Amino acid sequence: MKTIREIADLMVAEAERAERRHGPHSASHHSFGVLMEEVDELWDEVKRDDVDCANHEAIQVGAMAIRFIRESARWNGLEPKPMIKVRKRKAK
Repeated sequence: MKTIREIADLMVAEAERAERRHGPHSASHHSFGVLMEEVDELWDEVKRDDVDCANHEAIQVGAMAIRFIRESARWNGLEPKPMIKVRKRKAK
């Protein structure tokens, strides 16, 4: 079984490969669309019960999430920051 670090390394490698092949995303809507396309492909593999293909798609989802974070920071002139505390929504 791979460690979390090994899986993250696969996602980073895929993000770098995709950026070399396709270039940067043009806007957050583009980046989000690519991410959702990968999520849809993951869902298709889950429904087929194809674990190997689902794992491959999950790596691509992670890679596109990495690209979204990196590129949204670039569009806004910001650096990605770790999430220290998650705010809970108040019940209505």
